[in-house]
Amino acid sequence: MSFAVNLADVITLQRKQPVIYACCLRPCLTGQTVDTESRRIDGIGVLVAEDVDAERMAAIREVLRLNGFRAHEFRCYEGRRKTWRRLK
Repeated sequence: MSFAVNLADVITLQRKQPVIYACCLRPCLTGQTVDTESRRIDGIGVLVAEDVDAERMAAIREVLRLNGFRAHEFRCYEGRRKTWRRLK
C-alpha cells in the first residue's frame, strides 16, 4: 500500500511550519505527483516513499495534529495508482 499527501497542503505546511516540514515530511516525499481527487481543483498529491509504513505515516499525521493541523487541513491518502482513499 502506498501513501500520498495533498500538494497544496504540503506547501501550506512548508510555509506555516518549516521545521516540522523539514524534519518530518520532506525526507519521506518522492517528488512524484498523483491524481488523488480528480473532481477537485487541488486534487493532486505527492507520493510518500515506499519504505514509509502505516505506523510511520500515522506518527507523521499525529505530529501534524499536535501542531494544529486538522484532518481537513492536511489531507493524506492511502491507495494505489488509480484508487486513493483519504485517511481520517
